[in-house]
Amino acid sequence: MSFDEAWGQARTAATARQSSSMQLNQLPPSGGGGDVADLKTNSSGKAVAIRMLQDDIPRGTEKAGRHAEENLDATVREFSDWATGSGLKDAHKEWELQVKNLMNRLKEDREALQGTKRDFEYLNLEIRSQIGQLDAGRDPRHNS
Repeated sequence: MSFDEAWGQARTAATARQSSSMQLNQLPPSGGGGDVADLKTNSSGKAVAIRMLQDDIPRGTEKAGRHAEENLDATVREFSDWATGSGLKDAHKEWELQVKNLMNRLKEDREALQGTKRDFEYLNLEIRSQIGQLDAGRDPRHNS
């Protein structure tokens, strides 16, 4: 049997095994999720993440950037008469650009997380306000 024949048979067999319709896996009727939709957020977790994005991570990133710069300056001086010196200068410019881009990205992430936290707080206030406006009416547990 030639390769083309074997390949054709393998393709035909694979096609026959495939179902032409999509099937989604489903949970049994009693399984999965809860009875009531329940959206929760982790306020303390968001606060920690914001603090990390605001303080710890940028400080560490700046420190790493300065450390690389200090070491590179001495190395560039040592290799100033060589092509390696100019290559290191180019690499350093790229490094500075990358550190700057990372710092900007961290700032954007922090601002986005703060915005999400604020949006959830407004949503919670809006829901509380709507619930507060509901008329409790008669308690169905009491027949009188």
